Amino acid sequence: MWFHVSLAVFCLTLSVQADLNRRYQGTKLRVEIDQWTADCDGAGTDSDVTLNVGFIGTDNKLVYSVRTKSQKGKAADRFEQKTVHGWSFNVPQKQAVQIEQDCVTYSKGDQEAYEDCFHPNLIYYEMYSWWNNWGHGWKPSLTDVTLFAIATNGDIYEHDTVFNLEGACEYDWVDGEGDSYFCRDTRPGLRMMADRGNGLKKGDWFDCDKEKRKLVKHKSVNDEKL
Repeated sequence: MWFHVSLAVFCLTLSVQADLNRRYQGTKLRVEIDQWTADCDGAGTDSDVTLNVGFIGTDNKLVYSVRTKSQKGKAADRFEQKTVHGWSFNVPQKQAVQIEQDCVTYSKGDQEAYEDCFHPNLIYYEMYSWWNNWGHGWKPSLTDVTLFAIATNGDIYEHDTVFNLEGACEYDWVDGEGDSYFCRDTRPGLRMMADRGNGLKKGDWFDCDKEKRKLVKHKSVNDEKL
């Protein structure tokens, strides 16, 4: 009995994969980030910032996440008021392979869902502070995340997501010594502090607005070499 059930599941998985154009299979993944800090009094921070980018499905559960390199807040005033700081991160190939497989599983054979899975729709900040880091709170204003998928044949696919945070200075502050997150599909209502994060395990649930969720198709940038 167990053998027959396992065989049926295996055959179903093969059927789902066969229906997909798995253009991202074997690709190298690179994340590029431009982070703006708001033009508000006290918006800047010296806290260290580690940005994770991820994708949550239509059930608001985490499909995958990528933890980029930690950025020292005190270095070159990276996160001070009315500044922009950019950095990039090459995803380890073993993780890139797993992300593609996770997107195959999530898509259930739907090509648009598979494509959309490579457009990050979640940003998750890990903030590190210390005892004499006064005023460590931070107000980001916009985060531009681009995920590049570089295929073995040289094709490059660009997946850009802009997270526009609340512009008014009273809202969307990040705790300078904890975890916080924002969604591409923001839930209704204003809040003074960003939603607090409790980790990034696959399958974790996030409070994002799924009523306005739209699938985002890929854009090819084959003329650009990274």
